[in-house]
Amino acid sequence: SMAPVVFECYGNGDPTAAAIVTRLAERISLLINRLAGMEERDFGDTVVISGGLASAGEVIEPLLAKLIGPSRRIVFTTLPPVYGAAVKCMKLFGRDVDMPEFERTLEASIERNRGK
Repeated sequence: SMAPVVFECYGNGDPTAAAIVTRLAERISLLINRLAGMEERDFGDTVVISGGLASAGEVIEPLLAKLIGPSRRIVFTTLPPVYGAAVKCMKLFGRDVDMPEFERTLEASIERNRGK
C-alpha cells in the first residue's frame, strides 16, 4: 500500500509525491480498463477500492475518474476486499444494491462473525 505521507505531500503540492500518485493512478486505471475490456466477463460499472488505498480516496479519486471515464463509478470503502465480491454477487442475482445500506449490513455481519 502507498505510504500515507505520500498522499499528504501530494496534497501539499510536492512534485515528487505528485509524480508517484499520478503513476499509481495510471497503473490502477490501466488494470481497471483492461479488466473492463475483457469480452468474456462483465465486471459491471462499479469499481470498489478498499484497503490502504481507500483512506486516500479524496486524493486519488479525481485522477482515477479522469483516467477510467464517466461510465464507471468509484467506491472507496474501509470494508475488507470481500466487499467487492459481495456487491458483484448481489448484482449477479439481480438485486439492486443500496450502497450505504449494503455497507452497513455487510459491516455488521463481519463484526458479528469476527473471530469465529
